[in-house]
Amino acid sequence: MLGAFLSFHNLTDLKLFLLPSFSQLVLPPSDVCTCALVEVGKLNQEWRAHSNKDVMHRLSIALEFIREYIMKRIVNILQKIKDEADEYITSFCGNRKYQVNGPWQDQCVVNVNQQTCSCKKWEITGMPCKHVVSTSWDMRRNNVAIGIP
Repeated sequence: MLGAFLSFHNLTDLKLFLLPSFSQLVLPPSDVCTCALVEVGKLNQEWRAHSNKDVMHRLSIALEFIREYIMKRIVNILQKIKDEADEYITSFCGNRKYQVNGPWQDQCVVNVNQQTCSCKKWEITGMPCKHVVSTSWDMRRNNVAIGIP
């Protein structure tokens, strides 16, 4: 794995090394994060052995790169969910339950009290699905307290 051979001194060096290398090799983006994690493990072992400031600095740079990568992925996922939710129509069914109908005649039921959706994505991932987002927008339009974390 490439991560074992990485040696970088700042975040820019790491990005300049990793991103072009992986785009040329056509590896999935998750491999960039994997290599950074391998580098973190290597730096952590080196820091335990030598406990010097340079290693600690390089370790913090690698961790910052991973945090930045993960945050960008989360923002992209949430934006995709919002874009998809815009195509759905929500109907109140009583007892804080909503029926959400999609453009392809698909439908789900969102139970706001139990924080569940019949598609199960909300329960599985912990992130609101497009049905939940559509429901929360409908609740906001109708001045209903959302109460969703």
